[in-house]
Amino acid sequence: MTQCQQVLAYMRQHGGITQQDATNYIGCTRLAARIDDLKKAGHKIDADTVSVRTRDGRTARIAKYSLTPAHVGLSSSPTVAATPDQQGGLFDYPPSRESFDKTGKAER
Repeated sequence: MTQCQQVLAYMRQHGGITQQDATNYIGCTRLAARIDDLKKAGHKIDADTVSVRTRDGRTARIAKYSLTPAHVGLSSSPTVAATPDQQGGLFDYPPSRESFDKTGKAER
C-alpha cells in the first residue's frame, strides 16, 4: 500500500491527519507532499489549523488535513484509493504504550 493510500485510509478512519499522526502511524515524513498528490488525483481535502500543546507546555498551531464531508466515502482514483479490506484494522488509535519499544518505534 502506498503512502497516499495509507494517508487516505487514515483520514477516512479517523476523520483527519496531522504530520505527527502521519509520522507515528504511517512513517510518512512529508505529509504535505502526499496531500498535494491526493489533491492532484482529485480528492477534496481541507486543511484546518489546530492548537496543540508542546512537550514544554507551550501552544503550537499545526495543520490537520481532512476529506471534505461530501468526499469522505468516495474513491475517485483507483491508483490512490485504498480498498475496504486495506482500510480495516490499519491503525490502532491511539496505540497503547506497551506497543512501543525503548526507542519509541512501534513494535509490530
